[in-house]
Amino acid sequence: SGAYHLPLSEESVDVAILIATFCEIPNSMLVLEELRRVLKPGGRVGISEEIPHPGYLPAPVVRSQLREAGFRFGGQQGNALCYSLLYFKE
Repeated sequence: SGAYHLPLSEESVDVAILIATFCEIPNSMLVLEELRRVLKPGGRVGISEEIPHPGYLPAPVVRSQLREAGFRFGGQQGNALCYSLLYFKE
């Protein structure tokens, strides 16, 4: 299974949280598609990243990927060194 094929039913999850892991995923768009599949309408995705993680992705890069995957922006906390993003499934 893994992150690309979650063993969950469609629209069965309220919240998905990724802490210092999004940058570890080789194909982040496939993971975002899978999250869209399992999240309920209005479901939330929280992503946090921080330096000094070696694979750190800046917030604008992650925001762009989430927007491209069809998620709606819900907010951002933190700064360029450590941030948390909130997005919603439409």
